[in-house]
Amino acid sequence: MESAEIRRANARRLLQMLFDDNRSELARRLEVRASYVNDLLKDGSEKPFGEKMAARIEKAAGLLPGQLSIPNSPLHMDESRRDTLSSRLQMLMDGLSDSEKSIAFEFIEQLVQKRPKRRRSA
Repeated sequence: MESAEIRRANARRLLQMLFDDNRSELARRLEVRASYVNDLLKDGSEKPFGEKMAARIEKAAGLLPGQLSIPNSPLHMDESRRDTLSSRLQMLMDGLSDSEKSIAFEFIEQLVQKRPKRRRSA
């Protein structure tokens, strides 16, 4: 199997694993058209799938560098970005447009304001 096909196979598994096979979501995070992602990942695609695009996908998904290029990769996540609420929130926010970020921030502020005040224990 050549490098592009290895990357395609791993990217399809990643897409299913992290994005519930939502190619539009991956496209949004990569700031490319959904049709580009569809063409890139389809079986027998002629679209080049080089190291640069693999690195962009790895970064957007929080993978360690090089994971998409390993045959049958375990798709190891970058532990510095994994399993913490703040890093998960940051990954979600990174995929939003500026106007969507403003809406999300306003929503979070409203949630915080509605919370009952907590008493501090001495």
